[in-house]
Amino acid sequence: MDLVLNSPALYEASSHESFFVGWPTKPEYSIVKNHFAAAELIFAIADGEVVGLITALTDKVLFAFIPLLEVRSDFQNQGIGSALLSAMESHIGSIYGIDLVCDPELVSFYRSNGFIEVSGMVKRDRQAL
Repeated sequence: MDLVLNSPALYEASSHESFFVGWPTKPEYSIVKNHFAAAELIFAIADGEVVGLITALTDKVLFAFIPLLEVRSDFQNQGIGSALLSAMESHIGSIYGIDLVCDPELVSFYRSNGFIEVSGMVKRDRQAL
């Protein structure tokens, strides 16, 4: 597996179908591509295909927010998500905080990667997707 930084052209419409499984509303391909343009981006590539991705929005001084960490279902439980998190942390560098929001079933995964639970609030507009 290779990790590739900030190369949004690697993500094609055919790749999009394999991601965002389990989301209540899957974001449109064009929305995801627009997000990539505004974010730090790392892809996991295996056999010439995108099998995982992570994005971060950051001020590069104090904070980063990780809105997306996706691994294709047929490549999960192989360490790809952890490798993507580690690569993004290295890319971002030493900053005060990295925040993310996850579903309850993913808490143990993020905890095993050094994250801690905190209280937080979110607002979602699924119609925006």
